[in-house]
Amino acid sequence: MAIEWGAAIIQALPALVLNPFTYILVLLMALHLRRQIAIERKLFGTKLHAFGGELFYALGLGVLGGLLVSIPLVLLGVVLTYHTFVCLWLMALLLMAFRVRYLCFAYAGSILALLSLIAGWLPAPGPGWLAAAGDILRSISLPALFAMVALLHLAEALLIYLSRLRPATPVFMRSKRGRMVGAYELQHLWLVPLFLVTESGQGSLPPLFASWPLFAQQPELPLGLVLLPAVLGYSEQAVASTPEEKMRFSARWLTLYGLILLGLSLAAVYLDWFIWLALLFAFLGHEALIVYSRYQEESRAPIHVHPHRGLKILAVIPRSPAAKMGLRAGDVIVKVNGMPVRQRQALYEALSRNKAFCRLEVINPDGEVKFAQSSVYEHDHHQLGIVLAPDEEVPYYIERQDISLLRLMGMPFKRNVQLTRTVGEEQEHA
Repeated sequence: MAIEWGAAIIQALPALVLNPFTYILVLLMALHLRRQIAIERKLFGTKLHAFGGELFYALGLGVLGGLLVSIPLVLLGVVLTYHTFVCLWLMALLLMAFRVRYLCFAYAGSILALLSLIAGWLPAPGPGWLAAAGDILRSISLPALFAMVALLHLAEALLIYLSRLRPATPVFMRSKRGRMVGAYELQHLWLVPLFLVTESGQGSLPPLFASWPLFAQQPELPLGLVLLPAVLGYSEQAVASTPEEKMRFSARWLTLYGLILLGLSLAAVYLDWFIWLALLFAFLGHEALIVYSRYQEESRAPIHVHPHRGLKILAVIPRSPAAKMGLRAGDVIVKVNGMPVRQRQALYEALSRNKAFCRLEVINPDGEVKFAQSSVYEHDHHQLGIVLAPDEEVPYYIERQDISLLRLMGMPFKRNVQLTRTVGEEQEHA
């Protein structure tokens, strides 16, 4: 049995390379990273992330997630047809055209399951493409579909948790009260290769145990193994929390979501009416997580703003003097070269006192005072590599809204109209 399964795994590998969805997803990942770096260059004049390094890390983490999902998928015997997987991908891409966060198999799977149930009620039409589409929809094993969605979201929770210590993308945005605040965009796309048990016209895989497979509409059919690309996406904004706190929160609730959906899928194998609960929970439960997460951010005061005493650090440019001094996001600079700083302009003036050396007095997020010092060279960043929380003088900021596919390919900046008007009035007065 081990030899047969090993041969099936090797034979399944080329399918991932030949699948066009693999390259579509890599392209979407590249567009996402391009947008992220463009935001950093526009807002801060430099990039905080390296395109190649971030893409390589995302691909590696996705492969890890795929391996972890594939093990329970195979052990439970989650059987889906290749046509089901293609329909799932097409539905996800269609939804993504409206919102990037809809590139999720929870939404695509729910809509596909609803169409499958409707197709089962309707009388079969005559020959033609409509009849073929109806046959594909009726052939979907809905418990298997939602079991796969549940396991993917358990993997997503793990990937979010593992990514919590990676530097997030800082941004400037306006709060509901019109105040300029700092925030972090937490947006990730992962290519997740899945070993999936599917119907095969060739020799069948040997069963792993007596009742295997558990999730199969026609378990008597010969089964094969194929490696297919799935997608996982995560999109949040941290305004009233740190990126690590936000990602811990998301990972915890996604784990609960995945476990409940997996339980409903297993119950639907034995009682058909549970599939309705799985369908409703897959869609509404996922959307409820988004709404609750955003409520948590909007109901609390933003924390990435300057306090009355000092300047808050929003991010630190890698390999800069600030990074070498051990400064971190969330630290508050209270003195520079012995001079108190409460405004951005005061920071520039204090740094100009000694252009070859700087000494900082900093309060970390735990309230502890620390001192940092470093030599400053001519080629170093003019602000030591520190990205400060915004004030009303920043020229650009990001709108707080979901982005569509077109906005993913474009630049989502908005000019600070208040600043533009102020500058124009000064020029007119002069």
